Amino acid sequence: MTAILETGARTYLIPAAICLILMINEMSMKKWLRMLFYAVAAVAIVVAFSGTGMASKFEFAQGNVWADSMLSALTNGRNEIWATDLCGWASSDLPGVLLGNSFSQIYILNQKALSLYIWAHNDAIMVLYGSGLIGFMLYLSALLACAKAMYRSVSKGEFLLLLLFAGFPLVLNGFYQYQHLVYAFVVLFVIMSCGNRSGEVVG
Repeated sequence: MTAILETGARTYLIPAAICLILMINEMSMKKWLRMLFYAVAAVAIVVAFSGTGMASKFEFAQGNVWADSMLSALTNGRNEIWATDLCGWASSDLPGVLLGNSFSQIYILNQKALSLYIWAHNDAIMVLYGSGLIGFMLYLSALLACAKAMYRSVSKGEFLLLLLFAGFPLVLNGFYQYQHLVYAFVVLFVIMSCGNRSGEVVG
């Protein structure tokens, strides 16, 4: 957790918090003691947060040139990037709309429109722009199949945590291109599903 706070990468806070919740839930203890662990962990994180790269990133996000609205401040300007890239895809020719414009082209689009050589910071938009509507539908079908498998294999609480673990980075930064997140998700899913099959439902 300390390493994540130093990086300033806010997107990773949610997956890290989920791992912490699961770790505490796995401990064999009374409910009140578990709640105490949650409280102690929360206080420790807040104390550690002060003076880290993460704190600086939050401060910067509230005052940078993209923070012209509450939404822009919360997303660090990502909503501007998303709108630009979606419009870029929608205005493509028919092959571009159906089959995509390549993943590298989105950097050029954002450089021209926003003076930022940057990707979409959103998996769905990256896939839609890069591989078109057909590629996006294939990607969406894979996500739905994964969600269906999770729903059948784990408890409802774990299902929601897994959705948040993958969904939060997917929407606000990227999930599939960060292999450490993908591997961590697979490991968590396997551990949860195996635990449930042996009668050890978390939470």
